[in-house]
Amino acid sequence: PDSLFGSSSLVTIDMDGNSLSGTLSTEVGTISRLNILMLESNKLTGTIPTELGNLELLSYLTIANNRFTGTLPVELGVFQEFCKFL
Repeated sequence: PDSLFGSSSLVTIDMDGNSLSGTLSTEVGTISRLNILMLESNKLTGTIPTELGNLELLSYLTIANNRFTGTLPVELGVFQEFCKFL
């Protein structure tokens, strides 16, 4: 929901295995204190937003087992080595 975006206190989002569908909003990049983002095993489509690179405190990201297309954005830097991307 849009109410998550821009939150100044949210540090973890765990939505693994929830059958989420649609695209991942670019607004996710506005959650300034986000440290953990878990979206594995859903039905998310489209490309991975480059705005995830704005999350300076992000240290853990799971996005495997979705329906993303394209490549991992270069803006994710170090995550390119460690992310499972299907």
